[in-house]
Amino acid sequence: MMVCLIGMAFTKETSKVVVCNAAGLEKADLCGEKLFFVGKNARLFPNSDASAEKYCSQTSNLVQCVKRYTDKCSLNDIQRNLANVMLYTVRSHHKSVCGSKTKRTQLVTIAKCANSIRKKSSECMNKMLIEFGQALALKESKNRVPYGCCSFHKMKNCIMEVADRAGKDVCSPKAKDTFEQYISSMAGNTLELMCSEYDAESDRCQTVRRLPFNPKKAKTPNSMLKAFGDLLLSEPEKN
Repeated sequence: MMVCLIGMAFTKETSKVVVCNAAGLEKADLCGEKLFFVGKNARLFPNSDASAEKYCSQTSNLVQCVKRYTDKCSLNDIQRNLANVMLYTVRSHHKSVCGSKTKRTQLVTIAKCANSIRKKSSECMNKMLIEFGQALALKESKNRVPYGCCSFHKMKNCIMEVADRAGKDVCSPKAKDTFEQYISSMAGNTLELMCSEYDAESDRCQTVRRLPFNPKKAKTPNSMLKAFGDLLLSEPEKN
């Protein structure tokens, strides 16, 4: 399992000293989870301009703590390069969203909807992570990426269905569209790298045989960042 894709847990008091051991990895999991839009340890979206500024500042620190861990604890150049691809995606996305006061209003637009459906949408994420774990357990490595890519698209569709059920008073059409774009952008470059043949517009996921839904079958990644990283590293090198 890859240990290079997650960083030390973020607080203002957290030491910047990185330790490449089990204790450091446990703290690192939390950092990876906090970077994403849903999940048991995901942050609430900011509901004001002031809280959006704080949210963006925290995000920058979270990205840096991940990078510190990957720079020091990657086992080889392959791990480090893959981690950098995913970090670049997350960093570019947040730089775009947090780059100006006008763009930060996107976060506030999302807040009412995303925070209200947080519990149900996190269930969508949890199921995706379980399916990633099951994909990693497949004996034939060529089958892992299709399952992983398609499980991401299922997760996004699941969240949008939860938003639809919440109603327009909670999740307005504008908020839903912005939230969907936000989810897609968080995995943009990583999806392009590994899921080009199984993108959201393709019908190829419909032809992928469903795996039995069994949470105990395989170890579940703690975050989407680690899930994609493990899947990428599981692919054999092409000659």
